Amino acid sequence: MHTFHQYPGGIIALTSFGMKMPKQWLILALISFAVSCTKTIGANGGTLTSADGNISIVIPAGALSGDKAITVQPVTRKLPDGYGKVYRLTPHDISFQQPVTIRMRYNEDSIKNTVPELLGIAYQDQQGKWFHAAAPVPDKVSHTLTTTTTHFSDWGI
Repeated sequence: MHTFHQYPGGIIALTSFGMKMPKQWLILALISFAVSCTKTIGANGGTLTSADGNISIVIPAGALSGDKAITVQPVTRKLPDGYGKVYRLTPHDISFQQPVTIRMRYNEDSIKNTVPELLGIAYQDQQGKWFHAAAPVPDKVSHTLTTTTTHFSDWGI
C-alpha cells in the first residue's frame, strides 16, 4: 500500500508498506521538487520565494502599476560555467518601474575552491545569450548573492 503526503512548497512524500514502489510513483515524487511558484503581486509590492528556497524576488512598492502574476520556475541549467540551479522568472515582457531585488542562495560546501566575492549572477535574454547582472552583493552568513534588475528572464549563479 502506498500513501501520498502533501507538504507546503509542493513536496509530495510517498510511503510504502511492504510493497515495491512503481517507477511512475517515484518519478511523480521527483517531479514535485521542480515545482514552480506563482504569486500575484500588485502596486504595494511583495516577495516571492522558490519552493526550494534558493531564489527570492523582492518587488518594492511602486514597481508595478497593478496586479501581476509573478512566477519562479526551476529550469535546466544551460548557463556556461554555471553553478547550481537556474530559474525562469516570468512574465518576461514585464518592465518594472523600480528595480526589484533578486537574492540567490549558494551552497558553501560547493564553492570550497573559491570565495563568494568571485561568484556572479547571470541572466539570459530571449535569444539565449547570457549576460552578467550588476555586481552581486555577497552575504557570507546567509550564503546568498543579491542583485537588482528591471526585467525578468532566466537567472543563475
